[in-house]
Amino acid sequence: MPETISQKVEIDLCPRKPNKLVMTLGDTNVIILVQVSAKKKPAPIVVKRLIDKAAMPVMQNYQKVVQEEVDKLQAKFLDMVKKRNAKGADTLAKETTLSVKNACNALQGAVTEAVKKQIKLDSNDDSNLLEAQVKVGIKITFTVIGVGKDVAQLAVTAGTDATAWYGLAKGIYTLATTINNETKDEKVRRKDLLDSIGKYTTEKTRRKILADKANKSNKAKLELAYKDIFKSIKSEGEKVEVKRKHYKNKVTSMRQELEQLSGKAAKLEEEMKKAKGLKEGVKIGSQVMTMKGKVKNFYGQLQKAEGFADDMAMLLTEAGIKVDDSTFATRLKNLAALPDLIKFGKELNDAAKDLQEMIGTIAAMAA
Repeated sequence: MPETISQKVEIDLCPRKPNKLVMTLGDTNVIILVQVSAKKKPAPIVVKRLIDKAAMPVMQNYQKVVQEEVDKLQAKFLDMVKKRNAKGADTLAKETTLSVKNACNALQGAVTEAVKKQIKLDSNDDSNLLEAQVKVGIKITFTVIGVGKDVAQLAVTAGTDATAWYGLAKGIYTLATTINNETKDEKVRRKDLLDSIGKYTTEKTRRKILADKANKSNKAKLELAYKDIFKSIKSEGEKVEVKRKHYKNKVTSMRQELEQLSGKAAKLEEEMKKAKGLKEGVKIGSQVMTMKGKVKNFYGQLQKAEGFADDMAMLLTEAGIKVDDSTFATRLKNLAALPDLIKFGKELNDAAKDLQEMIGTIAAMAA
């Protein structure tokens, strides 16, 4: 009796979601289940290979097609709504819904064909696959694309105000993106710093132990040996201090960027309070408050990172290296912050992106 092995893989056909004010999009996640049945149970790596070599490339191609369709639709929606063509937008939504559904329906057949072709090729090297049976199951939950419930009611404000708001939102997003990018490789940076100081202090201790053994009965010689050790290893300690300064400089510059972002957010919040007649002002104000909360949490993490750098300074001082933090070097592009900051950086960036899209829609309507 044939034995079966299976593996499930999931992909989002539209990972870059449209602006919720402009259009609504159902769940575009697709789950594929690939089953292989043969006389002997195939190894798990067999199914993984079929997914990597056959199923996934097909799914990624369909993902590209669907994403492009949705992106085009969003651009057309904005233009239609600006022209007050709500009926045309609704018709276009139905047409695109049909296109996406057709793509989803065709996906199973395309994946099945690709997997069968690949298993035929693999059977040249694995006789167990000569008469193997392949079954591809698919689960699609996508239903419909619709015009955003708020988009037809977007209040058209004075173009100058909307442009100014968008400028603030764009500045916030730019800073958030910069900060987010700077939180990517800190784990390696911190490990490098800790390894360096560890090697430095270990080597110094080792040399002192050797000196103790060699000069156990001669105090004067021991003191002289300690001085020689300090001189010989001082340059290595100074290299560690350079790394520590770089680390501290980056964290400090991130904190300063976050302070700039916080100032822009406060200004935008103030502007939204003035725009009492703008229906979307409440939503935007709420999004600003959400982002301010993330800024506050992030700020606390950055202070911890600066504390970490200061602790390293203390360790180096105790090890015999003079540490100078009186000035900060120019911000270095390729350094990062604490591992804890990666999550905060992404959340901040996502919140800033949503805010920019919200105000960008209003600015487009007012243009």
